Amino acid sequence: MLVLSRRPGQKIEVDGPCTVTLVEICGDAARLGFDAESSVTILRDDARDRQSRHGAEEPPGPELCYLASPYRSWNLADRVARFNAVRQWAGRLLRAGVLVLPPLAHTITIADGFDVAPTSRAWQRWDTTILRRCDRLIVLQLPGWTTSRGVEAEIREADRIGMPVHYLDPQLHEDVSSWLQNQGIFTPPPESAA
Repeated sequence: MLVLSRRPGQKIEVDGPCTVTLVEICGDAARLGFDAESSVTILRDDARDRQSRHGAEEPPGPELCYLASPYRSWNLADRVARFNAVRQWAGRLLRAGVLVLPPLAHTITIADGFDVAPTSRAWQRWDTTILRRCDRLIVLQLPGWTTSRGVEAEIREADRIGMPVHYLDPQLHEDVSSWLQNQGIFTPPPESAA
């Protein structure tokens, strides 16, 4: 099931049979769940507008997925384990054909090299700006994700802008390809070697 948030006046286009379920109402936004065959296109109006800017002859290109995860902990071993898990899962998603951007991998490596705290307002601004340029949010459900203020803020921002949010539990989803298929995340076929 694909879950999208919409506010009054926002639209979603569906080009085939689909069951829509009202999942939740949060303030002035409704969270809607869509069940459809993989051949059915479900498109937010802002995504449709982005496609039309690229022209009918040229597709807009592959989607970019933001990989959210917890990081902060007083325990150094927890932080190292989370950082390594993000790198591992980003690699697995990339190998499966997903263009994934794990901000933790960027902020920590930059912060370590230049002694910039990764929890500062500058990093929060950076994360939010990058998230807004992505097409989907994937939440990596590592230990601590439910209490992470950063992950909570990223989910809230994705909901605010109507971005699809997908939850990836590493304990339950060893097979990345089937998880992607169940989530309706398109991955291009591997390019043939020339």
